[in-house]
Amino acid sequence: MGKLTHKGAQAINKPGMHGDGDGLWLKVSPAGGRSWVLRIAVFGKRREYGLGSTKWVSLADARETAREMRKVARQGGNPETVRARQTLSFRDAAQRVHSAQLPTWKNQKHGELW
Repeated sequence: MGKLTHKGAQAINKPGMHGDGDGLWLKVSPAGGRSWVLRIAVFGKRREYGLGSTKWVSLADARETAREMRKVARQGGNPETVRARQTLSFRDAAQRVHSAQLPTWKNQKHGELW
């Protein structure tokens, strides 16, 4: 079996694990949930890392994150550091939402209160 394609990955509905290669898998739950999973050996033990839902993470992004995590693991590091760099802090997320909502509020004072 070759690598998945964007359209091919979208068309898979059968529950189970569907391989893309190099430890990257498309996981389809019996309820129809779909997510990317990376299976690699870290510190001599097999680990499984969730990379996110297919709703939010594209095949290309999943491949890139998987590549970075494999590289860190090969160098003897912890692949969790890759995901930690990609995660927004609460403060950053709140500032983004505030900035996006600011134009919709009644006035500047209302925006400043929030």
